[in-house]
Amino acid sequence: KLLFDDGSLQHAGMYFAPGPRGQWLNHHFHKGMPRHYPPATVARNVPAVTGACLLMRRTLFEEVGGFTEDYVIGDYEDSDLCLKVRAKGFEVGYVPQAELYHLERRSMSVNADHARGAASAYNAWLHAQRWGDVMATLMTPDAALSASGQLEAECAA
Repeated sequence: KLLFDDGSLQHAGMYFAPGPRGQWLNHHFHKGMPRHYPPATVARNVPAVTGACLLMRRTLFEEVGGFTEDYVIGDYEDSDLCLKVRAKGFEVGYVPQAELYHLERRSMSVNADHARGAASAYNAWLHAQRWGDVMATLMTPDAALSASGQLEAECAA
């Protein structure tokens, strides 16, 4: 479980949804909800997790080739790693008992916003090129509707 500095949820697992340009984008379950939001307290398998709060056996990390270095600065290499792990037949799990605070982007220069936006757009494109078909299969209409329904319920709360 990854928390913002105010204690709200930043990440409780990751799922994929189509973006406005047809690419698949990473989304975080329950982002912005209170720390003890009931659905975020349940351990479960998820499509991916963020690299800011990730643990795996070194042997598996090496077996899948580690992080793909083609991504720029820091977006999508974590979900790429998770999809490589899934491609080897393993599951990716979310464990709410592990809690970390993440001061997102604090180590990057304030003036880096434009470069970061361009890098993120490139990374999203690269990720979709590599994994688009897999993400489409993984996020079946039922799974996408479930993720969308969760978000709609959270927005209404």
